[in-house]
This record gives sequence, C-alpha cells and structure tokens, in this order.
Amino acid sequence: MQAALIAGKRDGVMELDGIGRLSWVEMLVLIDLIIRAFWTDLSHDEQEHIRSQHQESDLAPSLADRSYDSRYGSLQFLTWLLEGWPHTRARASH
Repeated sequence: MQAALIAGKRDGVMELDGIGRLSWVEMLVLIDLIIRAFWTDLSHDEQEHIRSQHQESDLAPSLADRSYDSRYGSLQFLTWLLEGWPHTRARASH
C-alpha cells in the first residue's frame, strides 16, 4: 500500500485491485472517509470488535506500531480494510 500511495502521489493516479483507477485526490478522499468513519461513525465496542479482527490478521501492527492513530498504524489498518475489497464481505461484519 505504501508503494502504491507513493507512486500515486508521484503519478497523480492509482490503480488498486478491486477498486480501480483513482486520481490522487480521489484516493485521499477515500482514505479520509474510511479512517474518519472508523473514528467517528463507529461505537467504541464496534471499533474494538474490528481491532480484534485486525490483530488476528497478517497485517496487524507489530507491538511497536500498535497505535492506530499513527501514520504507519493507519496505513496498516487501511491496507487490511481494503484487502480483497469489494470481493470480500465487509471487515466489520466478519
């Protein structure tokens, strides 16, 4: 995801599996909406449920990077949320 974001910023467009081609601005808006929805639209219990699923995945942050409000932690979380989308069920419903 980090390499895709860097290339997208440089090239002005991104191509993501399952999502398609997005301009850099569209990608920033998508990222902002996803992260904002997690922090503002979900209850604490819903957030904890999603975090516990994330912790069991291969994209879980290491002990040093567990802060979900850090840039790297948010990048790992976003990558996990988008993995397989839209061809998999929503992460929150697993």
